[in-house]
Amino acid sequence: QKKLVENQTRLSKNNNNIQQGTMAFISSFTASPLTTGSRFISRATCFQEKHIHSSKSARTKTHQTWTMKQDQSTSTQTYPELESDESYVAKLALATLLGTAALTFVGIKPPLPLLLPPVLSSITFFKKPITDFAQLTSRGTMNSDLVAPDSIAQKCSPSKRKIAPVYEGISKEELRGMFFEVVKESPRTVLASKNDEKLVYGVIQRSFLLQFPDLITVQLLDGTSKGSSTLAIYSQSIYGAGDLGVNEKRVEEWLEKLGQKVSIRQRVAQAYPSL
Repeated sequence: QKKLVENQTRLSKNNNNIQQGTMAFISSFTASPLTTGSRFISRATCFQEKHIHSSKSARTKTHQTWTMKQDQSTSTQTYPELESDESYVAKLALATLLGTAALTFVGIKPPLPLLLPPVLSSITFFKKPITDFAQLTSRGTMNSDLVAPDSIAQKCSPSKRKIAPVYEGISKEELRGMFFEVVKESPRTVLASKNDEKLVYGVIQRSFLLQFPDLITVQLLDGTSKGSSTLAIYSQSIYGAGDLGVNEKRVEEWLEKLGQKVSIRQRVAQAYPSL
């Protein structure tokens, strides 16, 4: 009986403790609802402010990064790279050497015309495209072509064949990129010289069989109106007094392809002004 009484007493104490704890827990919510609600609102507001601050910081960093990339792309806009002339001539000489060795190995005497391409092509080690249109005072009548703005190569005789087109809404850096896309699509065309400050570039294109080199100089220029651009291009043959119209055909073909690329860019800019 004593043990039963002790157990009942202990059980009643436990029940009282549980009831007191439950009432205290409930009173923490019911006794001061304004305080509890204000705490919740305060915590939610703090979290929201942190989230807004982090979002603004992320947007600011993204905008700064985009702006820096835009500035860099405007000032140092990249353009397709071309193989160097030295590399091309070295590969041509190596291919000729291997071909000659293979024919000799099987007992066939190498024909003389096989040796002509690297010999004729290596003249570009000594003769390069011009680097300044102001120095162009004369050119071949039958083996060259010149298209430029009216203010370029004014003292050249014979004078330019026609005035170069002006591309509205296209910067000279953008025009350079599109021009090199056209050049890279042309076979056997390599880079001989470049001046990124003045945007003057010398390229060389060779014929298919005998690898006759033609020297081409191009300079990208500002156009007559704001935001426009134009170019000067001079193409000449090294060998022969006549070129059978090759230089004029090359210049016209390049200008036509360039005009198509510019037209596509202009239509895209009109359709999506924000780009």
